[in-house]
Amino acid sequence: YGNTAQVVMYDNMGIPVALSSDWTPSGSINMLREMSCAASYNTTYLNNHFSKRQLWKMATVNAAHALGIDDQVGLIRAGYWADLAIYNPIGKGYTSYYDPMIFSDDGDVTLVLRAGAPLYGDNDIIMALRSGCESVGSVCGSDKAVCLAETGYSFSALKAFNVNSYPLFFCAQPELEPSCTPARYGEYSGTPSQGDIDGDGIGNQVDNCPTIFNPIRPMDNHLQADYNGNGIGDACDPYPLTSSDKN
Repeated sequence: YGNTAQVVMYDNMGIPVALSSDWTPSGSINMLREMSCAASYNTTYLNNHFSKRQLWKMATVNAAHALGIDDQVGLIRAGYWADLAIYNPIGKGYTSYYDPMIFSDDGDVTLVLRAGAPLYGDNDIIMALRSGCESVGSVCGSDKAVCLAETGYSFSALKAFNVNSYPLFFCAQPELEPSCTPARYGEYSGTPSQGDIDGDGIGNQVDNCPTIFNPIRPMDNHLQADYNGNGIGDACDPYPLTSSDKN
């Protein structure tokens, strides 16, 4: 924990990076929160290495590729399963096509389709598209509906089964959500400062990747990893496995 994957290094090596939610003790409650965390981490600790489009690909086509099902899902294309999520961008001030997927909250989920069939979304839309669905009330100020016929249970019955479990949604930061700040007690705080702008516990003057988070790790012999010994850390070296920047 804290010593997260060196995703910039993977990207520099041409390795696709996929993103998904983790279990709630250490990760995010859903993909919207995971995307928000990834965007924040990218800005604060990775010097905005990844574009918004790249973040979007991590949760779509790259994830499908990682699972070996990219011939069926991950793209909006004829012959693929129509697993889609649509968000409401109105009044949000977004400046990118990818912003809704990265910055939306639970109330902004307008419609979710699985193989083209409506599963969840705004009440009026769901009720107009599919019969046998039921209203679930307000979700962060927007009335929603869900389609559960295949489960054999009503929404109220399923909710009753989990009355003492983690709530289905939060309209702000989820309660007790694990922090997106990478930190390890007694090693580094993950808090950027003027002298350590990437917050990895190594001062800028001696950090071999001063703008990319790469703390000292036991697996790297208690050093900042530098496989080719060229003085540039693996986490930010465009060519971490070769001594030449032309190979």
